[in-house]
Amino acid sequence: MAISGTSPVPLCAQTPGGETSPSEVSPETTKGGKETEKQSQYNKNNSPSGMQIGTVAPEAAASLPQQAQEYAKAGALASSEQNWKAAREAYQKMVAILPNNALALSNLGIVEYRLGQYDSARDCIRKALSLNPAIAQNWLTLGLIYLNMRELDLALAALARAVHEDPRDPRIHLYMAVVVREYGWPGAAQEELLRAIKLDPDYADAHFNLSLLYLEQDPPLLEMARRHYFLATQKGAKPDLEVEKRLAQLAAEAEKGAATPGKAASATKTPATTP
Repeated sequence: MAISGTSPVPLCAQTPGGETSPSEVSPETTKGGKETEKQSQYNKNNSPSGMQIGTVAPEAAASLPQQAQEYAKAGALASSEQNWKAAREAYQKMVAILPNNALALSNLGIVEYRLGQYDSARDCIRKALSLNPAIAQNWLTLGLIYLNMRELDLALAALARAVHEDPRDPRIHLYMAVVVREYGWPGAAQEELLRAIKLDPDYADAHFNLSLLYLEQDPPLLEMARRHYFLATQKGAKPDLEVEKRLAQLAAEAEKGAATPGKAASATKTPATTP
């Protein structure tokens, strides 16, 4: 039950809301980065996975070649249907027309990530960031790519930049928790998850993974783990039978230890199971 971030879906695949939902992003709104300093880019309706396909806002579409507009629409539609190969083809054609369009490059990078093509995904996102380094979403995506490539130092650096660009996006703190947990820093991971929850108290992923983190401690923090697991499921996470079994096991051991003097402490020191 260790925290994991190697999948393109949310940390423990326990998130309501399904896959990526398109967000309204236009080339005009992503130039300069001034707006990102005033208002968080985070939208609770976006997928908590950190991977969002951007769509061209209507006011910006008119400035694009007609063919590029069609490819953008085709890519967004294919992505919404999780038809990643069709989305890749559409965005590749869009990039061929607009090789320096940061939105097209970032969308192609996300699709390559979904297809497990991490080298291509990294190259697309890095080029998009070279054109506009102020978009936190792209730094977050780059961090997830490096995390899956097991380049933890680079993942940490990318996520740190994402925090700089948008410190109020709880998803960034969630994945920062994954990276520092991989480093063996559970205390830092706990702090990041608590930051995510402070920013969005209804963030089911953060509650769920904080519950797992408490179960990993020695001794496990049963009441805290139970509290955050309950909050996670209350806020939309799917029940997890393995976690519930572990919570029940710890509760039974604690009850047995309370009834038997001298055994309460040892009952709570059972290490958390790992799948």
